[in-house]
Amino acid sequence: MLFRSTALWLLGRWRRDDPVQRAWSDFCRKMARAGLQRSPSEGPLDFGQRGAQQLPQRADTIRRIVDLYIDLRYGREAPAPRARELRQLVSGFKP
Repeated sequence: MLFRSTALWLLGRWRRDDPVQRAWSDFCRKMARAGLQRSPSEGPLDFGQRGAQQLPQRADTIRRIVDLYIDLRYGREAPAPRARELRQLVSGFKP
């Protein structure tokens, strides 16, 4: 029981402190408010493609956000300027 509680606490703490993950969550929340809910099994690339099809006027921005997220989240390192760019794009994104 102690292990489980500690693991959940650490997981919650990690998510809050990760600016890349926080930006992605904000993006997904904005897309959901526009009617595009991401399925738990839907990866970022598929979600971005679906979003670009549903919101063609925002397709370039959606693709840029998704590309940055994938690179920062799954790449070898997360340079601060690129993470800042992701946060700025998501902050200004209006579906």
